[in-house]
Amino acid sequence: MRVSIKLHGQLYWYVQKQKELEWEVQGETIQDLAYELKLPIGEISFVTLDGKKVGLDTKIHRDGVVEFYPIIGGG
Repeated sequence: MRVSIKLHGQLYWYVQKQKELEWEVQGETIQDLAYELKLPIGEISFVTLDGKKVGLDTKIHRDGVVEFYPIIGGG
């Protein structure tokens, strides 16, 4: 199924420096998608699906909009 993806912060570095993309998902969950995109799970703070905060075990639906937000560090 095809979904829209938005990557916030430094997470876009892992996907050829694209902040937004369309993706044909092979798996079923947000975590499957993160693995497909080669995003380090430890660098993801939270994820939204269609604007609602969801867990990594959430199932993705066709034409959904998935946004990945990074952990923000500071000093």
